[in-house]
Amino acid sequence: MITADGKNLIFIFSLPRSGSTMLSAILANNSRVYCPPEPWVLLRLAEVYGEGSSEKVFDDLVASSAVREFLSEETFCNSARAFALQAYNEALQKAKKDVLVDKTPRYYHILPFIDALFPKARKIWLKRNPMDVAASYKDTWSIGADIISGEEVGPHTLDFLVGLENLVAYFDAGSSYKYEIRYEDIVTRSREEIMKLASFCGLPFEENMVDIYEDTQVLSNLTKSELGDKKIMGYRGLHADSVGRWKTMFTPDEAHKIQSFIGGDIFSRMGYSDMIAAGPTEERIRPQGGSGKSVAARLAEKLHVERLARIEHIREQALELGRRDEYIRTQAQELKHRDEYIR
Repeated sequence: MITADGKNLIFIFSLPRSGSTMLSAILANNSRVYCPPEPWVLLRLAEVYGEGSSEKVFDDLVASSAVREFLSEETFCNSARAFALQAYNEALQKAKKDVLVDKTPRYYHILPFIDALFPKARKIWLKRNPMDVAASYKDTWSIGADIISGEEVGPHTLDFLVGLENLVAYFDAGSSYKYEIRYEDIVTRSREEIMKLASFCGLPFEENMVDIYEDTQVLSNLTKSELGDKKIMGYRGLHADSVGRWKTMFTPDEAHKIQSFIGGDIFSRMGYSDMIAAGPTEERIRPQGGSGKSVAARLAEKLHVERLARIEHIREQALELGRRDEYIRTQAQELKHRDEYIR
């Protein structure tokens, strides 16, 4: 079972579309491991002590202030840890396993929070060439180069700006509880890389960890959820088919924009120095607005305006329904009077 400091708990950090479903299937094929599709639970917990939002039905800004007044940060962390432990350990008990893997891609937003909760949990950064990640965004979700490169700012822009920045900064602070592994190495040197990964996780290496398609139940459990990569079921083994696919997915101009937006420093730090020769500048070309935080602020403002517009639309619909309801009541009352008159 998972202890209060995080023993027997493993996190997989990555951008979406980096192969985290594949990696979780590799770990889940170990006889000791349970890996639910994507819990997301710590993101929701972290929000409890967040700054609040003006779009909630109740006054969330006041609620946020009240929570911070009622709970110290230490008390909140202890409470959040207790909640997460209960949730994780109940899941382990039901699965009859003793090690849990939480692979929620956008945990990059709350890395310090996770460290505060579970300092001795093992944290894995699954790296993948950001260009191939971008290609998968385009192929799977129809997210184009304009959004990925920040020309048009959307939620997925943050993955390539804030996500990569946060992951680099977090893993640059070395720790015996942190481990980096590349997607490309897993699919080309599977046994060697998986054996090293198992050793880091404190798990015995088992053959099923390489032959993940032998036990279809594990893959079925991972892909029956609304979350996770469904494409993994279309293959019969670990493969390198998608490595370098970005070259056929983007025009040279689109590729240059994405590479320049991500920046040569990020490519180099992640182990993709060859991408620097392919076009990115050493310093990131950022969208108008500057840093990742400022772009995130712009996105938040954009979403705020959109939400307010939706709220106003809903209010107008509610008023219209109210007017219709009043009309129906009036008509019903008129029919009642007529009925009484006829009687």
